[in-house]
Amino acid sequence: MSIRCVIVILALITHLDGQPAGGKLMGESESDSTAVYETGMQYFRGGGLPIDHNKAFEHFRQAADQGLPEAQAELALIYRSKGSFDFLNAADFQQATTWAERALQDGLREKANAGTHSAQYELGQLYFSGLGVGRDAARAREWYERAAASGNCDAKRALGFIYLSGDGAEKNVVTAKKYFEEAASANVAPAQVFLGVLYSGGDGIPKDYTKAVEWFRKAADQGSPGAQDALGVRYEKGQGVPQSYAKAAEYYQQAADRGFWAGIDHLARLYEEGNGVPKDRAKAAELYSKLAARKYPEGEKGLKRLRATGGSTTMPLRPPR
Repeated sequence: MSIRCVIVILALITHLDGQPAGGKLMGESESDSTAVYETGMQYFRGGGLPIDHNKAFEHFRQAADQGLPEAQAELALIYRSKGSFDFLNAADFQQATTWAERALQDGLREKANAGTHSAQYELGQLYFSGLGVGRDAARAREWYERAAASGNCDAKRALGFIYLSGDGAEKNVVTAKKYFEEAASANVAPAQVFLGVLYSGGDGIPKDYTKAVEWFRKAADQGSPGAQDALGVRYEKGQGVPQSYAKAAEYYQQAADRGFWAGIDHLARLYEEGNGVPKDRAKAAELYSKLAARKYPEGEKGLKRLRATGGSTTMPLRPPR
């Protein structure tokens, strides 16, 4: 997998739909709703709480219903996401647009102009995604910079992505690495994963699989499915760690259990080939069907490969209805 492909994947995972079950969360005043939003951010990307996207969604929805524009902006981004998680089978652009517009109506821009760094970060997110406003990566960068200057670690992660991708600023891997390191020091898991990607790819910095594994492990320990999948790849290839299909399967399973599509694909391939797990075409078909149902091409490719190689399975080789 190329570093460019990994960047695209991580852009998705740093930003779920669904209707997770959840009880009433405490908080009625703006300060309370802000605390609920901040707790949601910790559940979403680590940095104090184990990553749990269902709980993150609950907190964002609670704060959004209480009128907090930052949480409304997060919901817009969540609804825009493709099916990267089990409870998001497809993007819901109508919901995304509705929540983005509500965030702007409820004062997101005004809070950003007044210096609230979380609002500055979320306004940058809307500009970068083009939700509720015309897409403008350069404007997004400006808002991220204002938020980062106040210490917002999510804005630092976002700036790292801008300089890594060259979207919104001239590509500068050294600057990207600096921002990722600042965010990673606050235990922002996506920033830790990006550092692992940088050290794995050698794009502008020396390739160092040992350091890559260190950063992937830090994020994986927080529950990041992208990091768990990346660790699986390192174990499968023996890069920075002793080669072990069994360990690869363990980490792919962790990522797959969180609904991460790459983890599901990698785990299916191990079952298809019998590496690290017993060879099981039916299990491989089940996993590939999950991906095909979400319209991921890897799923249909896997199913076609199983059909072409023949042999019976205990389930039909087609996406579930």
